[in-house]
Amino acid sequence: MRLHQLAGSWHLRYDGPNLSRVEDLLLTPPVPFDTSGPADQHPPGVPPTAVWVEAEQEWQFSDTDDAGVLHGPFRSWRADGTLRTIAAHTHGKQVGPAWRFHPDGSLFSLGQFVDGSPWGVHRRYANSDLRAERLQSCCVPQGAWQLRQEHGSSGLVDRAWFNRDGVRLLENGDLYPDRPSAVLPTAWFNENTGVWEAGVIREEAGRTGTRRVWSSDGVLLMVEDLNHGKRHGAVQSFDEAGVLRWEGRYADGRRSGGFRARGHATDHFMDGSVHEQEGSFLDDQAVDIWRTRDAGGAVLAERDLGLALDENALPLSPVLADEQRTAATWRQLAGSLFDQRRVAEGLLAGARAAATSGDPGPFRNALDTMTIPLGADAARAEANDVVARAPDQLIPLLDALKRGADAAILLCAIGKALVSAEHATLDFLTTALLLRPDWTEPLATRALVFGTRGDLVLARADIARLSVGAPEEATTLELVLRAYFPRFDFWPAQHSFQARAGEAELQPARTPSEVSEVVMRYATRLGRLREALRARVADDAPFMIPDLSALLPTGPVPLARFAFTMSQDEYAGADPLPEAEAEAEAGAGADDTGDTAPASNAATPEAIEIAVDETQGLPAGATTLMPILPILPILRQARADWSALTWLCWAVGLDAPGLPDEIRPPPAFGSAAMMTMERTWRCRDKLNTSGLLALTKGIPGFDWEGTPIDLVPATLAEVALGEYLEARAVFSWLCDPANRSPWQDDLRGAD
Repeated sequence: MRLHQLAGSWHLRYDGPNLSRVEDLLLTPPVPFDTSGPADQHPPGVPPTAVWVEAEQEWQFSDTDDAGVLHGPFRSWRADGTLRTIAAHTHGKQVGPAWRFHPDGSLFSLGQFVDGSPWGVHRRYANSDLRAERLQSCCVPQGAWQLRQEHGSSGLVDRAWFNRDGVRLLENGDLYPDRPSAVLPTAWFNENTGVWEAGVIREEAGRTGTRRVWSSDGVLLMVEDLNHGKRHGAVQSFDEAGVLRWEGRYADGRRSGGFRARGHATDHFMDGSVHEQEGSFLDDQAVDIWRTRDAGGAVLAERDLGLALDENALPLSPVLADEQRTAATWRQLAGSLFDQRRVAEGLLAGARAAATSGDPGPFRNALDTMTIPLGADAARAEANDVVARAPDQLIPLLDALKRGADAAILLCAIGKALVSAEHATLDFLTTALLLRPDWTEPLATRALVFGTRGDLVLARADIARLSVGAPEEATTLELVLRAYFPRFDFWPAQHSFQARAGEAELQPARTPSEVSEVVMRYATRLGRLREALRARVADDAPFMIPDLSALLPTGPVPLARFAFTMSQDEYAGADPLPEAEAEAEAGAGADDTGDTAPASNAATPEAIEIAVDETQGLPAGATTLMPILPILPILRQARADWSALTWLCWAVGLDAPGLPDEIRPPPAFGSAAMMTMERTWRCRDKLNTSGLLALTKGIPGFDWEGTPIDLVPATLAEVALGEYLEARAVFSWLCDPANRSPWQDDLRGAD
């Protein structure tokens, strides 16, 4: 390596073989840099062309290309003139060997760079000088004196620490263990797992090659073929004594090909004499013939697990159809599927037959004859494992069912994964209960499914059963039913108020005609929700939304969407628009076809734009699509609208939903208005801080549906928030003439 001075600038040129090893670099040290020239402000040894870089606290000499990026040799010196770095760049990227030195001139680090990235082995050396460079910014093992790092195309692939004597250390400072004689010389010790590993190339996409793993004592534990980090090829696993436990083949990370396992615990299979199991996988699914053998090799049991499932075809399988059939029909389908070697689907058909008939006997027989006979504990462990890994993936769940995992656990998970297919879900949950009558999980899930269908009698029957073994869960489910299936009576009649100072100042500021217009809009909204609900349940359902057509003498009224602006003063309650102007502006808005008219008054820099959407929360789409809508969102919105309608009518002196002839606010009007504000805030605090802010401020809670708000689950607290938020919007509109609609977006903003 020679340094040449050309045309007044410095260029580093290397003449020799490719330097890929640190040892080669050490054999070719850099030539001392020529620092002749006037000293000026520069310390001795620093060339006059070097510049001080404050951010790095060093003098730097470098050159740039036409694009202004580093190009050519690079040198840096500390403030006192001691050499720190020797390196080189090519068009902005560091290349070639690089040296770094301690303040006393001894070598600190040495390594090679390729295209801007470290490559190969890099070494760092400590120094006893108090000013010495640090091996690493933190976490240096006790006694470490040298750091060796190996870099590849994917980055850092190995790191090793050494003490003063050159003995390797672990990350915790302990001595690196001696390599057992049975372990390959190329193996490295994995401190995280306590095993020796060898045989792979670390690439950006993952490890590739045949990986071998030994215990700390040198017992071979694993041999696996990897391709870009995934198992691909043969895999063998050994126990702590080095005896083969299982072997199989993989393709792109998924089990595919022959499989053999041996040495199971005596209770792993139903037959304690099983010593070995063999079979095949395809795309991570057990297929074809599986056998168990005793220690002498004799076949103990044989099962044909059939064909692999197709993830595209499975959702269309008749066993997942959202429909009811007779038990005989399901059993006939099961037999047909078994004949076609569609074992997993045949088992599901048998499960649905069991649910329909209430007799799990035939299904148990199918499990005994068609699946691998695991022991009870092993079956539960297998099922729990796959549910934890793939709780809503049907193919892994069904594959585990064929392989003998606990059917009740798997059917419960399958039912949860099919929540949109109510009949199938209920069948699988019911069969899970037939297999394990005392298990609460499928019972709670089934109660919830019954509730979402509006089958409150069946839901409450399951809740009653659940209360014996899981009373807290039963209480929560009962609260869910009360939240989503309210009684649509006159809710304000259930409240009593005590007058508080200042509340009497709150009074309605609306005319009977204004109130009637809003009542009719709520009646129209509730009418739409009622029609959506009637498409799903019978008219005589106990939770049916009342018929409010009596409040609509000329039929449903148009629901508008529009925007308007208000000045800051107007928004604060001063100088509202005249009523005629406000009505004219509202009339310029769109109806519920969705076309929005521009605001009638131009916005100013101080103006606030407010959007009004009288259709918010209503079912979208044509009436023909209504039957597919779930009922819970419908009832949740109906609860909020009913709250607003009843409080609006109460606030003007009515004791039932109606159109007022006059405004006669009750004495407790102000108390009710304040209550909606306080409870809205309290619901939000429950959701935002779990009630902690209210607790620190000493703000009391309230009971909602018979439960203290702080004990209401978050998902139901959102339902409560919707109820009080809508009521608060009504009182805000009633009391403030500046508000033009209860459906203003600002009336539903933060408190």
